[in-house]
Order: sequence, then C-alpha cells, then structure tokens
Amino acid sequence: MALFVMPSATEGFGIVYLEAAACGLRVLGGTGDGSNDAIQDARVGATVDPDDLNALLTAIEAGLRDGRVDPAAIEAYRRPHFATVARLVLTELTAPPARRPA
Repeated sequence: MALFVMPSATEGFGIVYLEAAACGLRVLGGTGDGSNDAIQDARVGATVDPDDLNALLTAIEAGLRDGRVDPAAIEAYRRPHFATVARLVLTELTAPPARRPA
C-alpha cells in the first residue's frame, strides 16, 4: 500500500492532495488549513493535527491499512464536473438581473 502524507499547518487549498488521490493514493493532511477543503471525505483520506506525533503515526498506520482511494470521492474535482459547474456559475454571473414587480 502507498499513502501520500503531508501534514501541513499552512497549506492553501491543497491541490496536491487531489493529485495524489487522482493517482489512487489515500492522503493524509494537516488540520486547520486548506487540507480540509481537499480532504472532505474519508474515502479520500484524513486530516490530523501535525503537532501531535502520536496521532500522526496512528493516522499513517490507518491510512496504510485502508487501501486505495475511492475514485468516486474525487469526481467533483475532475475536469468535466468542474467545467460544468464553472459554466453554471458563469451563466448566473452574466445573466441580466431579475426584475422585481413594482
């Protein structure tokens, strides 16, 4: 088994976690930063306090036991889904304002 471990305390969004998950790796990130945005689902991985070494070791052992990431868990971040959502947001942003009855 393989596991991507980056228990950062200052990560932005955490695209590297999604990249690792897209390669089939479970991921382990830090709590309290952008890691939580990318690792929202236990099927992808987990987050842990990077300053708690015992919790970090326990999370690494669990991640290695849990196996590969469920590909459906990261579907929302894949290009087709992202493009569809981006088009919807763009359509909403460029639509004329709704008229209210007087």
